[in-house]
Amino acid sequence: MNKTKGIYLRDFCVEKGYGFLSLDYSGHGQSSGNFEEGRISEWLMECVEVIQYTGAKNIIIVGSSLGGWIMLHLALRCPDLVSGLIGIGIAPDFTKDIPNRITTAQYQELETTGRFVIPSDYTANGVTITKQLLEDGNELVLLGKGGIPCDLPVRLLHGVEDVDSPLDLSLQLMRELTSTDVEVILVKNGDHSLSAPHHLRLLGQVLQGMIEMIEGVSL
Repeated sequence: MNKTKGIYLRDFCVEKGYGFLSLDYSGHGQSSGNFEEGRISEWLMECVEVIQYTGAKNIIIVGSSLGGWIMLHLALRCPDLVSGLIGIGIAPDFTKDIPNRITTAQYQELETTGRFVIPSDYTANGVTITKQLLEDGNELVLLGKGGIPCDLPVRLLHGVEDVDSPLDLSLQLMRELTSTDVEVILVKNGDHSLSAPHHLRLLGQVLQGMIEMIEGVSL
């Protein structure tokens, strides 16, 4: 919740008088729990439970990276509560391709110990990927299954220089969503996080545009 985009969105909503809801998944940020024991399905249910607990409705969900995958599942599970989606460097189905992208040594470590570590620009010790995370994520795959039945307005921001989540994912998602109101915004020289000041201003413009389009929405 206390990363750049989360703080920007909070301040944006406070300034304009919109409601705002965010959370750290278990094993992330301020939340308790161990990341290595986490699963995509658990983090998804945590989001559902927080939304139900707070009574939030008319929600525009902003999801970045993994959050972009969870965002889509939230829209499918809570269609009456969600009014629009904004994805940033989305990473749907990322668990599916990991076994094909790791080294032989990493694969052997995964098979032997149930986990391996991948380098990350966001943490000095890398990120531990477990077999249970991969198996659980593969049960939540969305792309390439004949279309995603979501008819909400969707805006997808993606950096052309994103090396963590290929921009082809946003293009594929645009094609597979049943919604006719989907726009992909490509950011030249943009990275995966799109957290620079001018990227945040773009996010604010996209969010404000969606709010104005959807009458009576609160975040």
